Amino acid sequence: MCSIKKKNNRLQFILFSIDGHNDFALNEDFRKAIVRNKIWHPILDRTIQSNKYENESFNIKKRQYSNILKHLLDEIKKQLIPIEDLRINLKEIYNYNNKEIIKYLQKTIKEEKIIQDLEFASFLIHLNNKWIKSFEISYYIRFIIEYVDNELIWKNLLYSEFRKLPHYPYGSPLSNGCKEIYKFNFFWKYEKIDGWILKTYPLNKRQFKRGVIQRYKKEIDFIFKKDFKTNYIKQSLKHEDIAMFRFYDKFRKGYFEFVDKDLRDKNFALVKQELREEWFGNKWKREQILFENIQTILSNKNISVIRWFSPEKLKRQNLDIYFEHEGKKYGVEHQGEQHYKPIKLFGGRKGYNNRVKLDRLKKIRCKRAKINLIEFRYFEEITKLAIIKKLKKFGMNLNYERRVYV
Repeated sequence: MCSIKKKNNRLQFILFSIDGHNDFALNEDFRKAIVRNKIWHPILDRTIQSNKYENESFNIKKRQYSNILKHLLDEIKKQLIPIEDLRINLKEIYNYNNKEIIKYLQKTIKEEKIIQDLEFASFLIHLNNKWIKSFEISYYIRFIIEYVDNELIWKNLLYSEFRKLPHYPYGSPLSNGCKEIYKFNFFWKYEKIDGWILKTYPLNKRQFKRGVIQRYKKEIDFIFKKDFKTNYIKQSLKHEDIAMFRFYDKFRKGYFEFVDKDLRDKNFALVKQELREEWFGNKWKREQILFENIQTILSNKNISVIRWFSPEKLKRQNLDIYFEHEGKKYGVEHQGEQHYKPIKLFGGRKGYNNRVKLDRLKKIRCKRAKINLIEFRYFEEITKLAIIKKLKKFGMNLNYERRVYV
């Protein structure tokens, strides 16, 4: 999906829909290239050609290519509703700040409703233009358009696909054998409208389908079924990718660009924690209360409390709660009843024996990593006062907090 930007009294489209949109590095490089009008593979005098090492190639005459883009751009301009002419509620949402718009987009995705409204389609294009520099918001918008059954969205996707052909930064557009336009949930509905354009598309539907069968056998029915059902979140929403996008938006650095690995992992854990709370909440009530109370107690000391953190030396194991204070590391574990006796729900005797081994291993690894492991058993109090008393045993004197909470 592309969005519109005013410059020198002309409408200029900024590319949105790209292959590999789950890769934040590709998004960053690709958008910068489009905004600067930088071309990796320039249009040749006569044709646009694919990488010479690819088996499948395509040829589009330069004049034909220009006519396709002009036609799609004219169609989009005719249908696009200006922001000032949209409904009042959409204009209000358009003016939301970063946190509010993320909350609204998350709610819209969770509802999984198919929308046919032209105003809403126009609103998404304007919204994407406003937040084009935020990878997380752009990612959410990209998911929402999968639910928008409207010709304007189709035209935008088609325009984006054709406009990006000469701009590929990482080789030929045929390298993966998967094209965005075929994966649009309502492709089957609009393909006949612009059939003359799709004839010049790098892959025809049969070639694309064959490529998908080879690589993604489980997805083939989902991509090409006409009786579209709204189960998109479970199948395609990648929360790890969203965390990567938010991490980049927050620090303006990719995950692997951080020199300090320890600081990088802590920051990324905090981002994942925010995201987890927004999307899922927590089913473990006592653990959640313990976390919130520790967070409140340490808030006056500006200590970041991380949920479900996995330091490198713990390998695949993680700590329920983690924080650092005066150069010392602290891990807090809430031990449920299943850690002390066999419970059928948690695998009975076999599950209990395995859990005992893992708990023992975690203690050894925490000792090696110089992490003070603090355990709260299922029958212990987890009030603020009880937490302060236990922390004091591990060298954390919180007298000020104690006066507050007594």
